Amino acid sequence: MKMDRKESDVYLRLDSARLPQHIAIIMDGNGRWARRRHMPRVAGHRAGVSAVRSTVETAARIGIPALTLYAFSEENWKKRPKTEVDFLMRLLCRYLKAEIKTLNENNIRLQYIGRQHELPESVQREMAEASDATSKNTGMRLTLALNYSCPMVRSAAERRRSSARWRKPPPAMADSVTCKLTSRPSAIISTPAACPTPTW
Repeated sequence: MKMDRKESDVYLRLDSARLPQHIAIIMDGNGRWARRRHMPRVAGHRAGVSAVRSTVETAARIGIPALTLYAFSEENWKKRPKTEVDFLMRLLCRYLKAEIKTLNENNIRLQYIGRQHELPESVQREMAEASDATSKNTGMRLTLALNYSCPMVRSAAERRRSSARWRKPPPAMADSVTCKLTSRPSAIISTPAACPTPTW
């Protein structure tokens, strides 16, 4: 992972002891980002791919051990037109196929949470191939949350905001996708419309 001089200067000023061990990003705002620029929604999703690529590579460079991207919730099936959902699934397939090389170059291991079996078979195949191709990497752990439950994530974010320490979730939430993460996020970020991220 090569950094230019400017990036190196910034990195040297970082206090690694104060960096979060696990960052979770709830990705949203692509449609609003595109609408404010008088562009179609799909343009916002395409722009989001670049934002994710930059975020993932930067997190790996500064030594963040784990990054979770909440990318596509189960609510998207109901709230978005089928044409948009189909586009998002194709975009996800292209992303997974195109990013394997970059993930390996940055020593990033890719994994998933969510109800994967409900996704299209073409998506599941690309997910499996990307995961297998990066399984031996030992650097940052990148988790994509796909077809996850929104209420569970919102509850997790609320718990995080209300306490400096992550409390053990109640039994009723034992099946939450957030409970399947290897570690609890120490920082949860919800992206504004000014910063597009793909809602796959």
